[in-house]
Amino acid sequence: MGEKSIFSKIISGEVKGWKVFEDEKACAFLDAFPVTEGHVIVAFKGEDSDIFDISDTDFIHLAMVSRKIAQTMKKKLNADFVNIITAQSMIKHAFIHVVPRYDHDLMGIVPDMENKRQIAKEEMTKLQGKIRGGLDVNKKA
Repeated sequence: MGEKSIFSKIISGEVKGWKVFEDEKACAFLDAFPVTEGHVIVAFKGEDSDIFDISDTDFIHLAMVSRKIAQTMKKKLNADFVNIITAQSMIKHAFIHVVPRYDHDLMGIVPDMENKRQIAKEEMTKLQGKIRGGLDVNKKA
């Protein structure tokens, strides 16, 4: 097995991440270079290298966690709508993007995934608190 992905390092705590949800199969955290404010990565906790390598059950679990986070984004971040996306990536890991969308983001119906930005740590902490606070962590995904 090769080098651990950055997502595996965030999941294990080796690298700082703004986690918003975690259970036995999934870990969700703010994207360090988001497309919009509140962009979350929902990553599988296993080392599988691709969304197509995980079991149907594990994929469904990631999708359910993603939907729960999207619902929370609409309420807590006042997102107009939310994109839930799987996309090829340079990062070899099974994961889903959950991208809150706002009228002011000036992107079409599908977000420009190359439109990366960096957000101040203080703002990341605020976004983390809003999303985490809106999730009922006692309820399973």
